Amino acid sequence: MNDRIGHASCEGGVSTGTHLHFARKYNGEWVTADGPIPFIMDGWRVVAGEKAYEGKLVRDDQEIIADPLSQAWSNIIRDENE
Repeated sequence: MNDRIGHASCEGGVSTGTHLHFARKYNGEWVTADGPIPFIMDGWRVVAGEKAYEGKLVRDDQEIIADPLSQAWSNIIRDENE
């Protein structure tokens, strides 16, 4: 409880709104999001795109593709019951 899970960082640039970036280390080595150790959060699995920021999240038959304009179809909102 109350353990630090990360830290804020910023490389500048512009944003259309509040968002998150994730990076992981395993045994001191950076781990890719869709590598041999998959990144799965609440059932959503990261799938890399051909370029940075072009990936997607997949859960069951749902697929959310990254969108730089943050259009409604690219947002994930948890139901209150989850």
